[in-house]
Amino acid sequence: MGVVFEAMDTQHGGSVALKLLHSVGSAGVYHLKQEFRSLIDVNHPNLVRLHELFSDGEQWFFTMDLISGVPLNKK
Repeated sequence: MGVVFEAMDTQHGGSVALKLLHSVGSAGVYHLKQEFRSLIDVNHPNLVRLHELFSDGEQWFFTMDLISGVPLNKK
């Protein structure tokens, strides 16, 4: 679905996870916005918190809590 990077949130200070999404068509953007809006207020200790959804032209990405640990693609 995408690639995750560690990024600095200059507005709020601190590090966040920034997920850069692979190409998303117009229907995908619609569903992404709906899902993001429905989950933005979900707060649970076992879930990462979503921060912001952005686009830069056709490229979509969002920020969420950064969790320390081992990447899932590493053995």
